Amino acid sequence: MGLDDRLRGAMHDEGDETGTRAEPDVLRRRAQRTVRRRRMSLVASVVVVALATGVVIAQRRGGGASHLVALGPGLVQAPAGAQLLVSSVGRAAPDPTNVKALTTANSQFAFDLYHRLAAESPGKNLVFSPESISDALAMVYAGAHGTTATEIGKALHFDAVPAGGLGAAFNALSQELLAPRKAQDKGRKPLELSTGNSAWGQRGFVFEQAYLDTLARYYGTGLRLSDFVRDAERERLRINAYVAQQTDHRITNLLPPGIIDNMTRLVLVNTITFTADWRMPFLKQHTHTVAFTRIDGSHVNVPMMEQDESQEFDGYKGDQFVAARLPYEGGASMIVIVPDAGAFSTVEQKLDPTLVQQVTSGLTPGADVWLPKFDFRAHLDLRTTLGALGVREAFDPQRADFSGMSPSGLYVSDIVHEATIKVDEKGTKAAAATAAIMETTSGRIEQFIVHANRPFVYLIRDDATGAILFQGRVLDPTQH
Repeated sequence: MGLDDRLRGAMHDEGDETGTRAEPDVLRRRAQRTVRRRRMSLVASVVVVALATGVVIAQRRGGGASHLVALGPGLVQAPAGAQLLVSSVGRAAPDPTNVKALTTANSQFAFDLYHRLAAESPGKNLVFSPESISDALAMVYAGAHGTTATEIGKALHFDAVPAGGLGAAFNALSQELLAPRKAQDKGRKPLELSTGNSAWGQRGFVFEQAYLDTLARYYGTGLRLSDFVRDAERERLRINAYVAQQTDHRITNLLPPGIIDNMTRLVLVNTITFTADWRMPFLKQHTHTVAFTRIDGSHVNVPMMEQDESQEFDGYKGDQFVAARLPYEGGASMIVIVPDAGAFSTVEQKLDPTLVQQVTSGLTPGADVWLPKFDFRAHLDLRTTLGALGVREAFDPQRADFSGMSPSGLYVSDIVHEATIKVDEKGTKAAAATAAIMETTSGRIEQFIVHANRPFVYLIRDDATGAILFQGRVLDPTQH
């Protein structure tokens, strides 16, 4: 994929009826012809102006000329009427060199984050998307310098990726995850996975061109110009509407009232959606009401899906737990880990990439699977959580160093994440979004009984890369 499709679409000449997306050099020539033909026109329409700095400005014409303000080498400030600020640098071709190192780093961060969130949410179900959070924080990291960058790199394990290779690795992983999927079984529909980034910046605020180039080259987005200073609430609703559209209206209120104010200068957003059918669907007539045992020993009746005799899942027997792999059509799987009765806390504390690798590499046929239907969401404020993982300076207005984004002082005022998951006989629907808000300072050989009728942990993984798309736990399937 190239730059954000909607940004490209907005940069079409009004006379272009082909519907094709133009590349920067084409946009530049078209803009020059348009300016020559319609220099004095006052008709409201979209015009693209390619600047010598290598940044494309898409703006509304309403009279009067707009010019880039000369602020110094590498600095960009959009004209007052501009709507979009997009680097003319195209999205880089995928370079898989460091994808394995990145997925390993992201997986370690996923479990570090899981343990923190679980400790902060005793007795509650959990769902989050490690992939979405890592993507959003990678855009933050791209503009960080000094100790600010060091802390983020260490907490998210970005420092395990060879120096200078992180952006290219994220770009390659993203494009691999978004590659067309094929169903394993003829006539079946493959899973649908979409993920994307967006950046929302204060109109008139000064940004480093190198940072905009990075967003375009590795994260596939330009800068949507906003006016937080004059109407922060309008911009909050605008971003929420965008997130809702990108997540099929599963995430509709990512940014709660008051989280954006007139000091906000940049909001970095990632969205991800996942819709997949089980490769071996559960039959509704085999779903029965079964008692689910909570951690405290109490019971709650839940609709429990039971496999048909013709189904065969792979399973694994570990130390104080059993596990099963439930494949989706299209190259992803849910890994369900069910601790023995009374051993949930013990097993949960041991969860890490090594244990998951142990499970996935040791799977053998013969798992008899029960899985409850569940449907819930979580809205997480990650500032305290990330602080506990070592990200501190980024949140400090006096010490944060995001000079890679702008020469003006910026710090992270908040990071919020919302995720939702629904599991039933047909398959799984999940979605998540993350926002970083930045403000200015001014055949049964062996039988495994994998009955999830007690608390369990789950992961949704991409089979090819091992990327953990969603992760969580179910302590009570009736809890929403």
